[in-house]
Parts: sequence; C-alpha cells; structure tokens
Amino acid sequence: MKFVALVALMTLAASASAQTAKKTVTPATWQTVWFQYNPSSTKSDYDYYNNLKFTGLSLGYSKAFHVSQKLPLYVEAGIGVQYSYDKNTISAKADETTTEYLTNKYRMLSAKVPVQLLYKWDVPYSKFSLLPYFGLNFRFNILAKQKKEDIMMKANGEIVDQKKATIDCFDSGDMGKSDYTWNRFQAGWELGVKATYDSKYMIGFSYGTDFNEIGKNTSIHTTTLQLGYMF
Repeated sequence: MKFVALVALMTLAASASAQTAKKTVTPATWQTVWFQYNPSSTKSDYDYYNNLKFTGLSLGYSKAFHVSQKLPLYVEAGIGVQYSYDKNTISAKADETTTEYLTNKYRMLSAKVPVQLLYKWDVPYSKFSLLPYFGLNFRFNILAKQKKEDIMMKANGEIVDQKKATIDCFDSGDMGKSDYTWNRFQAGWELGVKATYDSKYMIGFSYGTDFNEIGKNTSIHTTTLQLGYMF
C-alpha cells in the first residue's frame, strides 16, 4: 500500500514538472501600452540644419507574438503618435550698434509603426526578464511647421525691425528650395534592450537612425527611453 502511494506521488510530481516545463518552453504573448521620450538631432551637409535638436514625446500600443517553437523569439508590432519640437536662436552683428536675432521654432506631429524582433531571457530565480531587440520604424509625418522670428535690436534694447513667418516644411514654395523640403515618410532602424518585471512593468532604451533622409543630405538620429505597462 505504501509502495502504491509512493508511485502515485511520483507520478503526480512528474506530471507537474512536465506542465511547468511546457509553460517555460512556450511563453505567453503580451500587449503593452508605452510612453517614450525621444530626443533626436539632425546631421546634414547644410549648416542651416546642423543645429536642430528635437525633444520628442510618444504614446502608443504594441503586441508581441511568439514566433519560434524552440527559442524565446518574439515579433512585436505597434502603432503610436509622436510629437517633436525644437527651438533655437542665433545672433549676428548687423552693424556696430545693431544685432540681428533669428529664432526658429519647429513643431512636428508623426504617426509611427515600430516592428521589433526580440529575444526574451528570464533572469533565474527572479521576476525580471531582459529583451534585447532589433527593430524597424516606419513614420509618417503628418504636420511640420517652422515659425521664424527675425529681430533687429539696438544695444539699448530698442527694436529696430521685427519680422515673423510661419512655414510649412513640406511645401517647397515655403521652404524656398526643394533641397530643404522635408519628406513625409521615413523608415529607419534601431537597436535596444527592454527590461521587464513580473511581466507587467517595462523600461527600455534604444538608439537608431533613418534609412531615408527627412531632407536632401539631412538625416535624423534618435535615442529612445521608454516606460510601459504589459498585460
């Protein structure tokens, strides 16, 4: 009787172990709502664009799919909206008593679709996981405006002349030259890593740049810091 009970206990233990192993081999997929901070800068052959440093904020949703029977590989695809802005002022002496101050403010609104290939590594004896990844980003620039303010000012603070203009960055007529006109569609790559806790909370970092330029000989390089909630 004791032998039969022992065999039954061993059978139950083996069954539970097999179920646990099965869950480990085939992890669940997940969905994520995320918020990103996206500082970016332009690199250009034109001095006019070399000083642009955007501050970007993004909000979006993504879903991950398990794509391998044997490896913890996932494809995660999502959609989001990004708002970017920049402000810079340059000055130059117009003459001995007058200085010219040129201020440019940029505002850009974009829809983006990130697609990433991730490898999920569960840290032993903890609720943490690390997910290094390579990703592609597809971005459609919905709106891009430049506000210019040109002020001629005396040394005593007197404004001699002041001009303001609002420019559509997608309009070659507004930009004054087709080389300066921005593109609406951009595609790029990124390399990054995410860390998750308890399969609920996510923090991540990545860096990347665009395959195609936003303008002729002008590219955008982006660093991303993100927080997310998984479910």
